[in-house]
Amino acid sequence: MLECCNFVIHTYNPNITMKTKITILALFFACIGFSSCREPLGKQNLSAIAVDPSEITLNVGEKKALAVTFTPAGTDAKVSFSSDNDKVATVSEKGEITAISEGKTTIKATASEKVATCVVTVVNSSKTPPVMVKNELPLIRFVLMDGATRRVKDPAILEYEKSMGRVLTPINYGSNVFNGFANKELPTIPVVIYGLKDSGTPTIVAFSKERVEACDNTLAMLKQNGFSNVKAISEGGERVLVATKDDQDGIKLRATSTTNCEEYGAQMEIWIKNEKEKIIEKKHDLIATAKDFPSWEALTSGKVEQIKSFEEKVGFRFFNGNFSKDNNLFFETKKEKVRESNFEIALYVTNPGEGEKPWINSGLVCIESYDDLHSEEFKSWLALNGYDKNFKWDNSKKTTYVESSDGRVGVMIFIKLSEKTAFMQFADVNDWKSAKFRKQVARQTEAILPLYHK
Repeated sequence: MLECCNFVIHTYNPNITMKTKITILALFFACIGFSSCREPLGKQNLSAIAVDPSEITLNVGEKKALAVTFTPAGTDAKVSFSSDNDKVATVSEKGEITAISEGKTTIKATASEKVATCVVTVVNSSKTPPVMVKNELPLIRFVLMDGATRRVKDPAILEYEKSMGRVLTPINYGSNVFNGFANKELPTIPVVIYGLKDSGTPTIVAFSKERVEACDNTLAMLKQNGFSNVKAISEGGERVLVATKDDQDGIKLRATSTTNCEEYGAQMEIWIKNEKEKIIEKKHDLIATAKDFPSWEALTSGKVEQIKSFEEKVGFRFFNGNFSKDNNLFFETKKEKVRESNFEIALYVTNPGEGEKPWINSGLVCIESYDDLHSEEFKSWLALNGYDKNFKWDNSKKTTYVESSDGRVGVMIFIKLSEKTAFMQFADVNDWKSAKFRKQVARQTEAILPLYHK
C-alpha cells in the first residue's frame, strides 16, 4: 500500500472498476508531481541576515565569535566576514573577532548581497586610568580692575571665584598689595589675582601649593585649560615651566618657584599673559554693555534732523559740521565719552551719489587684534545692540559679517591694516550681495580715511 497526500491506494480490489483505478492513479501522480515541484527549504531566497551581538566592547587581545541568523530561518547561504579596520580588530572566515588595538571598527557579515554589521569598540583596561583633578586655575579672562575700587568686577569671574570658594582678599605680592581671591582650604590653587598688567601686558597670576619639580595636579589642570604643551626649562639653574595656549598663540604661561603667599601654602606662582600681536593701538577694552550703535532707521528716513535727533538722544557723539558735506553727516565721539563708547566716529552716508546706496561707516576704539573680533564679549555687544543673526567669518578669518535680528541690515567688520583702523559698516542686506555696492563702499572708505584718528 502507498500513502501520499492522504490517498490510500490498494494494489488489488475486484470491486473497483478500471475507470476508477485510472482516476485514482492520475491523482496519485499529480500529487507526486506537486510535491516534487516544492523548493527545498535551504534553497529559498534570503531576505535578511543578522549577527549577534550587533555591538560589543572588547579588551585588547580578547576574542568573540559572531552568531549569524537568516530570514527565512533555515536558509542555507554562504557568509563572508570583513573588518573596516584590521588595525583595531580582525575577523576570521568563521566570524571570530580578535581585538588588536584601541579604537572602533565595524565588522560586516555578507551573504547573497545582504549585509549585517557589528560595531566593535576595543579598549585597553591594562592602562592606568587618568587621575581626574578638579580644575582650580583662574578663568582665562583678561580684564581690567575698576579704577576706583581696584577690584575686578567682571560677572563671569565673580561667579567662578564664588564657585571655587575663593573670596575677595588683599594679597601681599612683594612690596605691593592687590585685591585677589583666596581660599586657603583648596588643595592646589589657593590664590589668584586678575586684572594685572606687566609692562602693559594683561596678566593673571595664580599660586600653587605644589612645587615646580613635582606638580602633577597643576599640570593636569593646565591641560584642562588648554595648555597641553607645558615643558620645563632651566634658567640660572632654576626649573621653570613654560607653555603656549593650544588655540591662542598669544597667550603665554610661565611658572616659577615663589616665596610669595607662603601663608596660603604657595610654593609656585603661575603667570598667564596675553601677548597677542597688537594691530591697532586701542583706547580701551571693549565695553560689552554699551548701547552705542548708530541708527539704521534714522539713516533710511532720509531726514537730517532725525539723524541728528537720534545721535543727540544717544549722547555719545556730537555733530561735526566741518567734516559733513552734502547731507553726509559726520559724528565724532565726545572726549568725555571716549571711555564709555566703543566707537570713535559714525558717518551717515545719506547722499552717496547718483545711483548709489546709503550706508553707515564707523570706526572702533576698542579693537587691537583679530582675537578681539573673535571674542564672545564682542558677539555679546553686537547682540545687545540688535545684531545677532548669521554671524560668520570669511575664509581668512579677518572679516566678519552679522545681520540685524530682523534680517534687514548687514554689518561688515574688519581691520584695515594699512590704516591701523577697525571699521564697522552698515548697509542693506541685499546691497552687500552686489559687487558694485562693495566697490562703492571701498572707494568712499578710502576718501574718508583722513577723518579717522584725527
